[in-house]
Amino acid sequence: MKQLIALSIKEHEDLHIIVQDLRIWLELEVPIIEDGNHFGADVQAQLAKELVENYKRSNGFQTGCRGHHADRLKYAADWAKYPNLIDFQAAIQISDRSDHVLLRSYLRSLLMAYGGMLNKFQRNWAKVINPKGTGSTDTMY
Repeated sequence: MKQLIALSIKEHEDLHIIVQDLRIWLELEVPIIEDGNHFGADVQAQLAKELVENYKRSNGFQTGCRGHHADRLKYAADWAKYPNLIDFQAAIQISDRSDHVLLRSYLRSLLMAYGGMLNKFQRNWAKVINPKGTGSTDTMY
């Protein structure tokens, strides 16, 4: 469980940094929206919105990881206070099992976030780097 938590925290921290970097870069690429032909700028705005959503989701994941330790500490403190009550041991085990499932879900959500962002950036790369559609036709590869 410790290794899974450590992996989850590291991956969420990485997602945090990557999303911030991509968001800054994308905002620097957004052109002035003039009359007509601003579809590329709309695509960039949509991608920026998705980056913000992934950033917020990452914050939620990190809060969930911290919550695991807080819950466990509360159960352990109560168990130490009432050592003859066996319900606390079962509560800790159930909490650990539930949190393990949540961590696995968080890691799957990370995979979906990375995959979704990569897919959308790849499909719209020409509009991201050249939103007006003029000049060069650079592609990602």
